[in-house]
Amino acid sequence: MAAKIRPSWILGAGAIAAAAAILPGGSAPASGGGAVAPVANEISGAPLAGPTATPAPTAGAQTLARIASAAPVASPAELAEPAPAPVATGEAALAGQVDLSKMELVGDHYEVALPDG
Repeated sequence: MAAKIRPSWILGAGAIAAAAAILPGGSAPASGGGAVAPVANEISGAPLAGPTATPAPTAGAQTLARIASAAPVASPAELAEPAPAPVATGEAALAGQVDLSKMELVGDHYEVALPDG
C-alpha cells in the first residue's frame, strides 16, 4: 500500500522551500551566482544646502510671552464667591415657629399645628 500524501505535507514542503530561498546561505536566486551583492548605504552627489533662516516663534512661545506681559491675576481666594448661608433642615427649619407643648397624638405619630395654618 502506497503512502498517502497529505495536504499539510505539501504546504510544509513549500514553506521550507520559501524559507530556504529567503534566509542567508539558502538557495541562490534564479539569476544565478549564489551571492547577493550588498546594497550601499550612500547617496552620491553634493549635499543639499538651503538658506539659513531663524525659526519663526511657535505658538507656545507667543502664548508664554503674552502671559508674561499680562496684568497680574487675583488669587483664587479673592476670586471665590462667598459661601451661601446654610439651609435649615429638620427641626432647625421650624425653630421658633412650633410650640411643642401643643403636640397631639394622632394614631401612631404626633402632629403640631403650624402658625400659618
